[in-house]
Amino acid sequence: GSAIGREIYFLAKKELFKNLFLRVLISSLNSIPVKRGVFDRSALLRAETVLKNGYGLIFFPEGTRSKTGELGKGKPGIGMLARKAMVPILPVYIKNSKGFLSIPFSSRRLSVSFGPPLTPEKLAGISDDKDGYREIAALVMEEIQKLKDSLKA
Repeated sequence: GSAIGREIYFLAKKELFKNLFLRVLISSLNSIPVKRGVFDRSALLRAETVLKNGYGLIFFPEGTRSKTGELGKGKPGIGMLARKAMVPILPVYIKNSKGFLSIPFSSRRLSVSFGPPLTPEKLAGISDDKDGYREIAALVMEEIQKLKDSLKA
């Protein structure tokens, strides 16, 4: 998030807000709590408002971090938000984020790669329904996979 030159918000699982210290910290970083495993209408409406007000929104399109290092399937929420707010999606791949806190004490380096944005013009050509949202999510995950593959080369 620090690489983005404007105010941003984050979607974070609601469970993180149970710990007082963590709740204060992530709330100060503009985090929006999300109930996982269900359609959280209030979180999505708040996220849509954030986007329509011109702020950035960071979240993991898979809904969680991968335990295996392999990319999962994107959730349709990313497609719905981008399509409803008609904002670009900037695909990002984060390499070596596992064990993030140990990075300063190891030889591993965290790297963040940004792909070309999926523009509102491109999104406008995709249907504004569940199938379209799934299609957008799949496009985002394809772009992230390309970023991951480019780091292997």
